Amino acid sequence: MIDIRKLTLVGLLAVSTLSTIACSSSDDKTGTGGGGGSGSATVAPGALITDFSGPTAFFSGAPYQGSGAGWAMPTVTSTGSLHFTLTSGASTAMYAYAYVGVPLDNSPVNATAAAGVTFMASGTVTGTGCQIQYSTVDQDHSEKQFGGNCETADGCYPSSKVFPLAASPTSVTVLWADQAGGKAAGTALSTVNAAQILNLQWQVQAGGAIGDTCTADVTIDDIKWQ
Repeated sequence: MIDIRKLTLVGLLAVSTLSTIACSSSDDKTGTGGGGGSGSATVAPGALITDFSGPTAFFSGAPYQGSGAGWAMPTVTSTGSLHFTLTSGASTAMYAYAYVGVPLDNSPVNATAAAGVTFMASGTVTGTGCQIQYSTVDQDHSEKQFGGNCETADGCYPSSKVFPLAASPTSVTVLWADQAGGKAAGTALSTVNAAQILNLQWQVQAGGAIGDTCTADVTIDDIKWQ
């Protein structure tokens, strides 16, 4: 499991006002874990990862969740769909966040036969500067304690993509190349390493100020390889 805190600069912490970067947050988080194991489930574009109706080749366990910078943990259910709600409370530090993730079975999964992930998403995220992002988490961007290649001191975090959340179920596709802003250890690339996928993760994050609050009611379903 990796949790990500988005930083902002002029509204969205970034290298520019149109892009965002993330930083690790192992010093101020609470949460439950994910990741680990090894295996070789067959990946193909269009193949189901999970629709939360029962075990699949890629997911048969339970989601994980967590939060940081003083926010409350999200409340999560995963019967028939992945549904989480958040009433964050005021953050006690900058760049607050709360996340929910799906740990893949027999990971790391080699997903180089696919171009990304697609899923159905719906719901609401409210609050000043509040938004939702998605990350495919790989070993190069995850700590060793969570099945990754990074030491805690490396400060690794996965790349991500902010996406618009519609009130009605809407298909969202995030290609490996769509994710940006990650940090890996050593000479590893900042972008997704599709040969070593551990988790799929959604995160609600605030605008960046101490005292930020966000509320969310989000449903994710029908996750597939793209």
